[in-house]
Amino acid sequence: MIIVLRLRMIETNKIIEKHLLRKAFLYEIKLEIDSDYFINKIEEYLKETNLYYKTNVKGKMTAWQAFNNDENFRKVLDQAINHISKHIHFNKSELESCWGLKLEKGDYTARHNHETSALSGVLYLNDVQQELIFPDLSINVKPKKGTFIIFTPWLDHMTEINHSDEAKYAIAFNFKEFKDKTWS
Repeated sequence: MIIVLRLRMIETNKIIEKHLLRKAFLYEIKLEIDSDYFINKIEEYLKETNLYYKTNVKGKMTAWQAFNNDENFRKVLDQAINHISKHIHFNKSELESCWGLKLEKGDYTARHNHETSALSGVLYLNDVQQELIFPDLSINVKPKKGTFIIFTPWLDHMTEINHSDEAKYAIAFNFKEFKDKTWS
């Protein structure tokens, strides 16, 4: 069972391209999850990929769609989206990509965004010090086991170098817009 423990909601405007304003959001909730299951799956999938240090994730990363059909992740995702959708209207979307990551000592995530997606997010699987930074919002999110974040995909985000001996585990995801009337 997944229990929602808290909801953090941020809504702001970002000035872009000669004073145009765009609304942005970041929603954070805390879920009860089986992190061992997901960490073990990431470790398993990492043996099958060669994306290490080749993307904005300057660390170990699974294939882009590694968790797209994972039933346990889909349950977590559905619970979180259903809860968050009580607070904000989302256009109906379908999961586009869903990958696991492992950031060890010296690893980081380069500043980037997911502008071509409809929604982006991350599920943290363990407690670590390496924060997710949203420079446009002046917000840092400290990863805690079960922290689920969904945000406007064009928001830049990044991490500093992991200085801890403990690896950070997470599952990141993107949605694309979809014309059906149900979540997929």
